[in-house]
Amino acid sequence: MSFFNARTVLNYKTCLGLTTPDRKYYASDYETLLGIERQGNLNPVQRTQLEELKRTQGSSTNPSGGSFEDIIKRTIAMQQEANKPAVQSLQASLPEIGQRFETARTQTEAQRKPLQERYSNLISEIKGNQASSENRQTVTTRNELGRRGLVGGGLYDQTLTDAVNPITQQYTGILKDTGIAQEQGMQSIDQLIAQLTGQQVQEERGVNNSIAQLQSGAASQGIAQGSQQYQFNEQQAAAQRAAEEQSRQNSIANALAQAQQQLTERSYNQISLPESQLQQQSLQKQLSKVTGNASSDYSKYFK
Repeated sequence: MSFFNARTVLNYKTCLGLTTPDRKYYASDYETLLGIERQGNLNPVQRTQLEELKRTQGSSTNPSGGSFEDIIKRTIAMQQEANKPAVQSLQASLPEIGQRFETARTQTEAQRKPLQERYSNLISEIKGNQASSENRQTVTTRNELGRRGLVGGGLYDQTLTDAVNPITQQYTGILKDTGIAQEQGMQSIDQLIAQLTGQQVQEERGVNNSIAQLQSGAASQGIAQGSQQYQFNEQQAAAQRAAEEQSRQNSIANALAQAQQQLTERSYNQISLPESQLQQQSLQKQLSKVTGNASSDYSKYFK
């Protein structure tokens, strides 16, 4: 095969799609038809083919409705939208938590003043009882000393002191215990208020953690769903490309068969027919030699 014939076959096979063209030197059918369209020279067949290519190109170029990043962003946004009511509900509970604990602190703090008043009254009552007890004991001791003839002096005073001291010590201990109880009561109130603050912080942290989990969960679930969607779209696109390629191969096979038939017919016309005409002329010459005029008589059978 000469270089010219080989080049002709290459071009012919490339046009039919049998040989993959080098895109550095060959434009695709889609690009070629677009160029012809821009020049305004499309015939009806080419226009139909271009419309079909535009449709398939549009469906296969972006089968998933976006890139992988676009799909991930869209699925994350969808998951965030699905989680939005729960997030909004949790966010709305934060002010409610703050208000609830503020009310509890106010109520606990309000117990401080009544407690102080109760202990103040109790201390006053204890002191009053102490004074009464000491006075009664002093009067009793004086009367007893008077009956014994003691009305003054060191022994008198010492006896009074010894009689009152136990009462004084008793009430001193009671007052001390009461003061300690008062301090413990105040400390209990302070501790309750501090505990309420810690509980509020813990509860609000739990709500914020739940919000964060929903938001981060939306991202992770969106990525997972987006990846699955992308893989599904890729499979669909691959199946579509395979179907389009099969259709293209079928068209190529049909076109090749038609071209082969045309070549066969052309070869027959170019080779067989001239040989038949040559044989007819040779036969006519032989008959002419025999009959002399057979050419005119038998020529009608070869017309």
